[in-house]
Order: sequence, then structure tokens, then C-alpha cells
Amino acid sequence: MATEILIGLLVLLGTAAAVLGTLGLVRMPDVYNRLHAVTMAITFATVMMVLAGTLYFSSTHGLTLKLLLVVPFVFWTSSAGSFVIARGAHRTGVRLAPVTVRDDLQEDMGVEKEHE
Repeated sequence: MATEILIGLLVLLGTAAAVLGTLGLVRMPDVYNRLHAVTMAITFATVMMVLAGTLYFSSTHGLTLKLLLVVPFVFWTSSAGSFVIARGAHRTGVRLAPVTVRDDLQEDMGVEKEHE
């Protein structure tokens, strides 16, 4: 009974995170903020769903931790993928939102920012 409640809570947390990530995709001002919102939310949602699946299958089929092997790969691929997408967007000239205060990628590339 307690395991089923915990599984349900993990699924609800994962679903809520995915919905919040979707809202971030719609509401954020530029591609960089949208990418960050979606990456963080979907990574958290995936981990919650994997934990729920691990608990479910462990309680019904005995101890199985194979699903937990997914978690490090999700952390690595989501962060690496979002970094590559953001770097590509920056290099192709996708503009930042007007409310952006600092551009770390531009500073790292050694380009001086024009003062308006």
C-alpha cells in the first residue's frame, strides 16, 4: 500500500515537472531560456518516472535495478544535448531576449559586446 502511494506520488511529480517544462517552453522569452526550462524539467520528470518504474517492478517482480541505469545517461545526454543546441543557436546569431543582462558565451569567445 505504501509502495503504491509512493509510486503514484513519483508519477505525479514527474507529470507536474513535464507540464511545468511545457509552460516554460511557451512562456520564456528566447530560445536559451526555453531550452533551459525544458531540459531541467524533462530531466527531473524522466528521473521521477524511472524511479516510479523501478519501485513498481521491484515490488511486483522482485528486486530489479536495471531501470536505474537510465538515470546517468539521461543526466549526461540532456545536459550535453542542450549545451550543443544552445551553442549552435548562439553561433548562428540567434538573439538573446532584451531582458538578458549577461552573455557568457560571447565573453568566452572573446568578442566585445556593443554598448548601446
